[in-house]
Amino acid sequence: MVAMGINYRRAESMGIPLVRLPVDPLNLAWLVLEQHIWYFLNLLPVSWGSFRRFSRRGWHFKDKADSQLRYGPVWALVTPCDIYVHVADPDAIHDIFVRRADFLRPSKKSMGLVSRQLAQTSDMLSSWTSNTQSISTSTSKDTRTLSLNVLAATGFRRSYKFQSSAQPKTEEEQSYIDALQTVLDNVILLMLAPSWLFKLPIAKFKEYMEDMLTEETVMQQMGKPGRGGLMTSFVRALNTHEKQDPKELASKGLSIDETYGNIFVINFAGHDTTANTLAFSMILLAAHPHVQEWIGKEIREVLKDSEEGRNDQPQLLRIGDKTITIPPTTGFSPSVLAIQTHPGYWKGPLVWRPQRWISLPHTAKEQLDLASRVQQEVVMTPRQSTYFPWSDGPQNCPGAKFAQVEFVAVMARLFRDHRVGIVRDVNETADDARKRALAVTQDCDLELLLRMRNADKVSLTWKKL
Repeated sequence: MVAMGINYRRAESMGIPLVRLPVDPLNLAWLVLEQHIWYFLNLLPVSWGSFRRFSRRGWHFKDKADSQLRYGPVWALVTPCDIYVHVADPDAIHDIFVRRADFLRPSKKSMGLVSRQLAQTSDMLSSWTSNTQSISTSTSKDTRTLSLNVLAATGFRRSYKFQSSAQPKTEEEQSYIDALQTVLDNVILLMLAPSWLFKLPIAKFKEYMEDMLTEETVMQQMGKPGRGGLMTSFVRALNTHEKQDPKELASKGLSIDETYGNIFVINFAGHDTTANTLAFSMILLAAHPHVQEWIGKEIREVLKDSEEGRNDQPQLLRIGDKTITIPPTTGFSPSVLAIQTHPGYWKGPLVWRPQRWISLPHTAKEQLDLASRVQQEVVMTPRQSTYFPWSDGPQNCPGAKFAQVEFVAVMARLFRDHRVGIVRDVNETADDARKRALAVTQDCDLELLLRMRNADKVSLTWKKL
């Protein structure tokens, strides 16, 4: 509670509505145990107030714009670990996106990845600028080491201090890195040569992977959350495969061989590709000093005094006619669902009405034939920063266009000549079936992504026109 008090006093300086939350929503233990804890808390005759509302994973989906309407365009959750400011003002949100280095987004996993990359890169640069090692250092080997260390830390929760090719490695690092590198360097030969030729490095690499898999399995069997990396996901998938009904035709989860195969692919694709690109870049840049000057100037211009992109200085943010001062290292969340379901910016925001996105010229719409309507339809452009499912500004999702093209292509293929309906339960009316389907879309859970908790409760039937 001391930490809560300290954070609350920091947050009070902003002069905005504050809500105390005794647990941090990004706490790893809480993320793992939250559903089980609430199973028992729900048995008690207690309302739990704001704790119930904001401590549940995916609370944003159920809350939508309610909290913004209650507290105003900006408010904050205060926990023992952090302060999370939620903003639903279009102009302020646009300002946050534009000033991306000034505001810390509460995605600690991404920040952890960046911080590991920066730390490893700083260590590598230090070794490269050392007079005693610069001549004997191998650029390609060092970029491989950096890439492997970042992958091991973020994907498998194994941390190694960067050591250049000119430095001796520890016994564990030597075994793992050498075994992996031997396998990667001879991947073609492994496909063609007898297996006994590379038996030792393959065995060492597999042994290391087996130890990691065993350790993760034991942790999960003991009810512990695990390390939280890719290996955690692999063990869960492995458990799903082992628990499936043998009568089921479709395989679920991953077998042990598939698990090892995926681990190897991730090591290969996530390690060597980046390392090789870095090595090429270093040598090409060394051969083209004018390019170095060009990118160096642009990097300095973009970063300026951002201290590696961390907001460790107070920041000013204007909300309407008021300017608030944000304490250093405060987390910010442009409230995507709140702004996109806010009645101040959308008419009937909770009604599922895709037609809202299409407009026609001020002609007699009913007098136009279908071909003319299609030709004259215009996609509505909403007010800036009131709709940003792909984020906005320089942080816009690079996969947006891919997802849009995929979605449109699938929908076009499905609904050109077919229609879909709901399979009714026994004695269920069409209206009751519709209500049941809509209820399923509102019963959601959030793990990595928002998803329907029981989507299989609704069966669909397709008919060709």
